[in-house]
Amino acid sequence: MYKACRLRSFINQKSPSFSGIIGGNKKLEAEQLKAFKSMIEAKEAEKDIIEQQLLQKKEALNILEAKKTTLDSNVKLIAEEKNLKRQLVEKGHLSKFKYIQIQKQYNDTNGLLKETESAIVQAKNSIDEYQDRLESLSARHVDEA
Repeated sequence: MYKACRLRSFINQKSPSFSGIIGGNKKLEAEQLKAFKSMIEAKEAEKDIIEQQLLQKKEALNILEAKKTTLDSNVKLIAEEKNLKRQLVEKGHLSKFKYIQIQKQYNDTNGLLKETESAIVQAKNSIDEYQDRLESLSARHVDEA
């Protein structure tokens, strides 16, 4: 009876009241109350951990988005420089070697941009996963009770 009362209280998110139990056993009541508090603390600790991890994922996403903004700008600048150097090569005012260097720089920077865009998608998926974990935490604890 005490355990059932404790579990009902956990499901209803209220402190258990053992006053309705005839011939109450204070020792059992104390044990069940301690178990109830332990369950609540475990649930809150898990919630805190998930919230902290979610915050870290969001911070990582912000860093990736800032990196993407910088890389977008760099790709545009390098593309403009590459086009200018291509025109100079075509007119014979610049060696092809210099043009190949800027082409390589463009490819490298564009590759970093694509990697960052992919990492952003992964970070957003990870955030969604942690938000789902947080939302399902209460339901899971109720199921376990």
